[in-house]
Amino acid sequence: MAHSAQLLLKYSLLDQLQLQLGSNNVFLAGSGLTARAFDGVIPGIKVRLNSQSTWLPTTSLSVHASLPTSGFAEAAQKTIDLSAWWYASKDFGRLHADLNVSMSVYDVTHPVPQGLTALSVSYSFGHGWGVFSELYSTFGNAQAVPLDGGSLNGLNFSPIDEVTFDLGADVGFYRGTRVFTAFAGVTFVPFARRASPVARLPRTPAGAIASRPQ
Repeated sequence: MAHSAQLLLKYSLLDQLQLQLGSNNVFLAGSGLTARAFDGVIPGIKVRLNSQSTWLPTTSLSVHASLPTSGFAEAAQKTIDLSAWWYASKDFGRLHADLNVSMSVYDVTHPVPQGLTALSVSYSFGHGWGVFSELYSTFGNAQAVPLDGGSLNGLNFSPIDEVTFDLGADVGFYRGTRVFTAFAGVTFVPFARRASPVARLPRTPAGAIASRPQ
């Protein structure tokens, strides 16, 4: 069993342009693991291509680099990796749908590509409560990078516009990679900018969770 935490900081320079900085392992601990903090950082940039209309979804693109921060032999992030994401999202009343596709290249010195697709829906009950569900899977180069995917479901609550809490579980499709993950999270959006993007941090295939869209 492993315990870890993700962090994603975002700053919007323009309505269409956002800088991002995150880490998949703010801390990492567990059985057989040496506890450590900030194992790898992920800088990135995200561009919104268009806003949704009556028929068209909002679409965005982002690029990220995953960089090692330690020479520790058991570090989770040992190589320089690159990833590109395409996001599409659409609102249907209280129902929100996201389709995300990404391509990652692991270890730029000996490139290993692998893709990821995710489809998620969320529904707002009002009064700050909502539910979400997501199906996702990686594809390609299973021999080099173990495939991962799952069914992720959870509940969120926003006591005020600026803060959202998430609680849920993720059942893995590839039991040789991962069986079950439980998670909790919090999102803080200053100045109640609820229309701003709320994004999951792009992760490596081991426990991958797709980013929520722009």
